[in-house]
Amino acid sequence: MYGRRKPDASAAEANIYPFELQGREAYEALLDAIRSLVRRKSDEAQLRGGLIRYRCCGLVSPASHLPLPAIGQCNGELLVDLEVTEPLT
Repeated sequence: MYGRRKPDASAAEANIYPFELQGREAYEALLDAIRSLVRRKSDEAQLRGGLIRYRCCGLVSPASHLPLPAIGQCNGELLVDLEVTEPLT
C-alpha cells in the first residue's frame, strides 16, 4: 500500500486585491501579516522553510502610492497584475 508522504516544507499562496490599501505602510503591514500567518502554520505543522507566492491584481488609485508596477489604466485607476514568490524565513 502506498502512503502519502508528509511534505518537508510549506507552500502558501496569497491573493491580494489592493483596491482598499492606502500607502506603502499598509501594503507592507499586509505582507508582514501574511508572512507571520504562514510561519505560524508552518511551525504548527513542523515544516521547515518553504515558499510564499503572492498574486496582487486589481485597480489602485495613483494617490495610494503603492510600490506596485502598473500594467495599464482604466478610468484614471492603475491596473496592477503582479506575481512574486519569496522564501519563507
